[in-house]
Amino acid sequence: MSTIEKFHEQLKATGAIRGELYGRETILHFGDPAAEYEAVRRNVAVADVSDRTQVSLAGDDRANFLHNLCTNDIRKLVPGGGCEAFLLDAQGRILAYVFVFSRDDSIIVESSPGHTDAILSQLDRYLIREKVELSDASQAWGELLLAGPRISEVLEKLGAQLPGAEPTSNGETHVAGHAVQLRRVDLSGTGSFLIAAQRGALLDVWNDLCNAGTTPIGAAAVDTARIEAGSPMYGVDILPRSLPQEIARDDRAINFTKGCYIGQETVARIDARGHVNKFLVGVCFKGREVPAADTPLSNGSSEVGNVTSATFSGTLDAPLAMAYVKRGCEGEGQALESPNGQATIVKLPL
Repeated sequence: MSTIEKFHEQLKATGAIRGELYGRETILHFGDPAAEYEAVRRNVAVADVSDRTQVSLAGDDRANFLHNLCTNDIRKLVPGGGCEAFLLDAQGRILAYVFVFSRDDSIIVESSPGHTDAILSQLDRYLIREKVELSDASQAWGELLLAGPRISEVLEKLGAQLPGAEPTSNGETHVAGHAVQLRRVDLSGTGSFLIAAQRGALLDVWNDLCNAGTTPIGAAAVDTARIEAGSPMYGVDILPRSLPQEIARDDRAINFTKGCYIGQETVARIDARGHVNKFLVGVCFKGREVPAADTPLSNGSSEVGNVTSATFSGTLDAPLAMAYVKRGCEGEGQALESPNGQATIVKLPL
């Protein structure tokens, strides 16, 4: 049994409910789903996300190399800094949506579960003579997600040193006597963190966080927080044929002045033209039934989009989805129809 499987079994032994989300076996929740949601919104929660992708780039040329393969400015990053980015193919289609974390001796490319091989393959394809060493960091390091407005209070209680306040800033500290990396992300709302630790230390870190007043939550609560935060997941909301500007994260993930990189011509052409033909947006539904993935959205007699992922939002007290809609239908307040009843475009994050 692998270290990650042992960790999952240890968590399962606490009474967690196992199930599937997006085709992966996962811990759906630990107890009362309403209490888990409340912890994310008003307190602080911890979740097992140890199956997320982590790829390490080491070597003197790592920044220049990654800079030439993604949509953001990697050369400007200093240790402790970070950014979001897209890796693209030559036609400008998205191969990966990633968080980039710059460290003293490496760069970590972090993404949703199951994309290690694809990211390593894309990077290795263009690695010729550069002084860069690529490796699967998720073999040795797992991650926990901290979410909720009281995160700083809990971390300070544990004596952990927080990184800078900028989005995707990161730094080294200690929790439960173990060296960890704290990484700011907005996976579950502004101010959330990924805590990366050696896999053998994950349970100690988990227990210390829980003993400090953090509520364990499962994948269902994480997914609800993710959708309410408008944080897209590659393979679910972002598809292999998606274009970067369709995702509506231009200000976070794309630098339009950095110069050439793989797929840059398509990004520049779309920017010059001024638009794409569809956008990823938030959609609120009337009623109580959560729409399934691929549920169609229409405007009158015309189908204009489809749901990518959905949940029941406690904040809205209604089903909430992320969905693609055609240009012209993406405006906040736009009324749409669906098999689940009336729907309305809403601004994300909530």
